[in-house]
Amino acid sequence: TLQNKPWITESIKAAVDKKHKLKDNWVKSIKKSKPGGDPNLNKVFTDYRRVLKAVINTAKNSYNCQKILEVRHDRKKTWQLINELRGKSSRLTKPSIVIVN
Repeated sequence: TLQNKPWITESIKAAVDKKHKLKDNWVKSIKKSKPGGDPNLNKVFTDYRRVLKAVINTAKNSYNCQKILEVRHDRKKTWQLINELRGKSSRLTKPSIVIVN
């Protein structure tokens, strides 16, 4: 979801929409006589997709570096951010059942 991805800008959203239109054009060119579709449209789509992926990765890395720079003087916040970026979440609720042997 986009609210979890603040590095996605309006220009990236527009580029994703353009990528979808390029894919639609290529898919429309697929016929029984041309099962792979128009090779030129396929090349334009795949090249655009490759460049867009690099742009998104660069934006994400830049955002993450900026967040780390903001908390670099506080070790606790730095590690919380690192764990958040890794997708590792801390358990905020205690287990409802405790087993005692």
